[in-house]
Amino acid sequence: MTDGLIEKTRIIAVFALLLFTALMASASGLPDLVVAQIDIHPPQPAVGSVVSISAIIENAGESEVEGEIFVRFNVDGEELNTSLIPDLQPGQTGTVATAWIAESGSHTISVEVDQPYQRISEVDETNNSASITVFVPAAGIVPARITGLRIAVARFEDRSRSGFVNVGEGIADKLADRLSESGARVFNRSELEEVMQGHGLDPLSAEGITEAAALLGAEVVITGTVDDIGLKQAAIRIAFFSFTSASADVAISAEPIAVDSGEPLFSVSAEGHDEGTSGFTVDIGNLLSLSTSSTPCRGGLRTDRPWYHVGETISIGYLNPSPPGWYSLEIHSSTGTFVRWLGWKYIDTGSCGRWLWDQKDSTRIQVAPAVYIAKLWDGTSYVASITFQVRPDGGTSVDLLANITVGSDPFEGTVVGAAVNQAVDRLAREIISGIEEATIPLRGAEAAPAPSLTGEHPEGQIAAILPDGRIAINIGAATGVAIGDRFEVIETENLVIDPETLSIISYDAVGVEGEILIVEVHDNVSYAVKMGEFTPAVGDVVRSIEP
Repeated sequence: MTDGLIEKTRIIAVFALLLFTALMASASGLPDLVVAQIDIHPPQPAVGSVVSISAIIENAGESEVEGEIFVRFNVDGEELNTSLIPDLQPGQTGTVATAWIAESGSHTISVEVDQPYQRISEVDETNNSASITVFVPAAGIVPARITGLRIAVARFEDRSRSGFVNVGEGIADKLADRLSESGARVFNRSELEEVMQGHGLDPLSAEGITEAAALLGAEVVITGTVDDIGLKQAAIRIAFFSFTSASADVAISAEPIAVDSGEPLFSVSAEGHDEGTSGFTVDIGNLLSLSTSSTPCRGGLRTDRPWYHVGETISIGYLNPSPPGWYSLEIHSSTGTFVRWLGWKYIDTGSCGRWLWDQKDSTRIQVAPAVYIAKLWDGTSYVASITFQVRPDGGTSVDLLANITVGSDPFEGTVVGAAVNQAVDRLAREIISGIEEATIPLRGAEAAPAPSLTGEHPEGQIAAILPDGRIAINIGAATGVAIGDRFEVIETENLVIDPETLSIISYDAVGVEGEILIVEVHDNVSYAVKMGEFTPAVGDVVRSIEP
């Protein structure tokens, strides 16, 4: 190559570099509009309810956006409304909102900024939208048979191999909460496991779970599996976290069992999905590789690390070399003072039981930096112990483990947490519907709570108050209730309920709280709305008002 050609090549390279630098400088000085957040209220809308949709728009660029900024709301790809935001300075945010009448089914709500005209030149033209998924259950009744039914919920078996922590326990606890909200008397996972431990029952067998449920007095026990938790991410990684686009899919299934017969009633399954175009998301791959290299399940009683910063979750595992059995874990100070009991776990031979400690004592107060001892108890004696340290240095630390622990606050804020909640909501509805149709040998309650009659005035009780404000009462067409009937809600004393039929035997009326109007009637349940301002409650007595 001649000297002249070399010189020309250098000039072209320098020119290209200068041009590239100029273009980058020009681009970096542009605004960048992003949809930072989408919120709906109520978060779990009912059919026909008015849903408020709000969005926070941020200028993440380096220059001001002058003039009006168009923000478009879409539901399932159809435009709902377009709003305007005035000019935004760099780093400034603006909020816009609209309303939507909820319809049954799964819906995608999306928000687009500066669309479809793209009149504003930005650093990045591909990050102008975001979306969320909301599920609206079909309008229906509160099944009469679920009200007062005694249900036990067992730990779900985790088959997902997702690497998330506390999966089976977390989903079982969420399902127990949903069923309790529907009017059932629910025995949660910890109550069931306490009975199994106390009677030496095997929690890995359906027989052991069913026997424990019978001892609790349950009529139905629910077992289940977490079939899949899938997370897809496209991320710019920084250490163990990333700013990402992510989507999550969750699949769970359950099998309610009639306690008296030990036979499954039916099987149900549900799925959940959520996605987001931005947000602070855990880099699961890096976290799992970290936990793999420092797993506490390496033989005997171990912690995943010898020391922790204040506030970090501590993972403790026991790889059991002995016959299967129940083990509990206690945390003590180095001077022997008891700090916290972390509960029982059934550990098979060669299997690992794991406990998580959030560094809180029995009163839920953060412990001080010091040396602590974890002690393993087999019901008779302490069989193992390990010492670890909580250090004061480092200040407030990022709790990596909490981000992958189902049920923790950081986990709830991720797309996986949203997908899990959606799947559990759907599974609860399927279970409630199935119980209504199934033949269940109820203990001391062969049918829905029967009303009592005082003269010609039907009486009953409030069975549930629905999210949309409707009031469900435990009497219906079978008792002569009709649409348009009015009932008064009675303030009572000395209320006596028959323990077998759950019907009202007697009470002393001391006043009237308010009136309700019947708007929907079924055989053993009716739905009403309030007439006037008062606060009804589940269990309140209602009495028909003569026209």
